[in-house]
Amino acid sequence: MGKICSNCGNELSDTAKFCSKCGSKCEEVVQEKKVKRMCQKCGHELDEKMKFCPKCGTEIKTVESRDKSKIEQVTEMASSGVMQAGSALTEGVEKSREKFNEIQNMSKEERKERAKQYVNTAKEKGAEFAGDVKDFKNLPKRKRKKVIVTLCGIVIALFIITRFIGNEPKEEYVVNAARNVVDKQLIAPATAIYSGEEILEKDDYGRYLVYLNVDAENGYGAKVRSEWCVIVFSVTKDYFHYNNQASYVNSYSGTDVKSELAISTLKEFNDWDKPLED
Repeated sequence: MGKICSNCGNELSDTAKFCSKCGSKCEEVVQEKKVKRMCQKCGHELDEKMKFCPKCGTEIKTVESRDKSKIEQVTEMASSGVMQAGSALTEGVEKSREKFNEIQNMSKEERKERAKQYVNTAKEKGAEFAGDVKDFKNLPKRKRKKVIVTLCGIVIALFIITRFIGNEPKEEYVVNAARNVVDKQLIAPATAIYSGEEILEKDDYGRYLVYLNVDAENGYGAKVRSEWCVIVFSVTKDYFHYNNQASYVNSYSGTDVKSELAISTLKEFNDWDKPLED
């Protein structure tokens, strides 16, 4: 910042100790030189309170207002980007939901075939897509939308592979699930000894038909052997599902649990070979 002499108004250098015009001592009369405001269009000198240039009429923007204008521009761009991404994401989710509903009604073999198609497509377009993701912010609006929709497709493909085409549960998990269902029906489940367990069938939607024998005490303390056919589904190591109303048939009333009638009736009550409800 320069200095001016408060006595005569002479402009001084920063290091001056005396005024070169009137000889006044700078330490006593010095004040900081005020920065001149200039019109950014025509260069005309302006007073501090002027809002418009008196020469060309241009609006005078302060540093604060210019910064505010830049912030508004950035905010508008960010808002527009969020809206574009939101619109593309919504479209991607809708398409994913349609695909999910379509695949849920497919057989297991059809699902496997669809998964192979997804994998092959991913291999073909993987490099191009990876480049688009890396350079996402520089892509045009339509290309960005396509990338977001593709990402949603990848997510739904992974969901299909993990949920519908994942590894089958271990046989012991299925058998343990069937035992658990039978235990709930026994008077003395702690006395139960199981044998002859066998997975008779499974459908394309994760249901299992399990046959088993059990020796357990009845209400009189006598050991009684019974046969059971049980349907369980969505089996993992830690949990499973079953129909509370009709998940099994047993031999208590002399029923042949492996008969065609018994098994077909049990399957009917458990929506065998039909998509699972959420």
